[in-house]
Amino acid sequence: MMQLLAQIDPELQIFQEAFRGGSSLRGFGSPAIWGWSIVIVGMLLTVVIGWSMIQRDRALFGPTNRSLYAAIRLNTPQRKLMNKLAACAGLTMPASLLISRGSFERAVKVFAGRYGATPLLAEIRLKAFGGTSFQSPENTAFY
Repeated sequence: MMQLLAQIDPELQIFQEAFRGGSSLRGFGSPAIWGWSIVIVGMLLTVVIGWSMIQRDRALFGPTNRSLYAAIRLNTPQRKLMNKLAACAGLTMPASLLISRGSFERAVKVFAGRYGATPLLAEIRLKAFGGTSFQSPENTAFY
């Protein structure tokens, strides 16, 4: 059947050779070229998506947060925890938690109620406010 169609339409023979793996300069080339093309396009797409995610995070947590985090020497897990802490407290700017110890403590209380305590909170508190926070009966479990 295909040979009959190939006699009627010579371009069909080109398609058959191209997808069968035959090397034809008249056709589309070997399937290896198609495979490598898909791999290269996939890699480029991954790079573009990664770049856009980095740019989105930089726009979302602007230079104020980054410079403040650098000033008090927070590492990456601590920075991520600060962002999560601010989101839990309903704040758009995590840097606003570092304005006063009271705002930080209220956010910690909400966060610990939802996710539990973490030692990173004590480290952030020590770096940001220089020492332990005020001690109250409900806060002593977090330190």
